[in-house]
Amino acid sequence: MIDVRRGLTLPAATRHMYGIEPTGLSASIHEQLLIVHPGTTIGRLLTEHYRDVTGLDHDA
Repeated sequence: MIDVRRGLTLPAATRHMYGIEPTGLSASIHEQLLIVHPGTTIGRLLTEHYRDVTGLDHDA
């Protein structure tokens, strides 16, 4: 739900169901489309991306 301050409110049950922490939220808005990912997913995707880009196959 978007509140009067144009903030996004996700109910606690929804956050828990999808593993989304209030401080680990990232979103992208494109043409009235909202896509939300947990911070852990973003971290994993970025790690995979930079492994592909650099050719490294171990954690730094």
